[in-house]
Amino acid sequence: MSEIVLVEDTAADAQRMQQLLIRVGVQNPVRWFDNGADAMRYLKSVTSIPRILLVDLKLPGMSGFEILHELRKIPEYDRSLRIVFSTLGDIIFIGEAYAQGAQTFLNKPVREVEFRDLIRTFPDPWILGDPGSAMGRRVQFARSEQ
Repeated sequence: MSEIVLVEDTAADAQRMQQLLIRVGVQNPVRWFDNGADAMRYLKSVTSIPRILLVDLKLPGMSGFEILHELRKIPEYDRSLRIVFSTLGDIIFIGEAYAQGAQTFLNKPVREVEFRDLIRTFPDPWILGDPGSAMGRRVQFARSEQ
């Protein structure tokens, strides 16, 4: 499945990410969690592994670091693109994110040019259409109740 799981506790940041995805033409379905523990329960329960994980580091319930650490124990997630985006841009936090399994790190607010570069670097899991178009896009962009 080419689902994007977005784990972000701030509604405004989650909305900005949704708008960015639309601007760059990403059409993957998006499932948003505002709590790390809820996201982890979902990730452990799905039968079709999400291909893209966008994870903030500072989350209620379970931190982004803890989510990454737990996912390393589940071999099915080895093929998922694990993207960390955070305001914690200190080199120590960035290094820890990579050590826990992140494949890339983006500082908030995420700039469009950086996101386009990310898609070019990791092209496989993205479903792309016309930038700015949400037509035909399967969006589950509401808090997931898990």
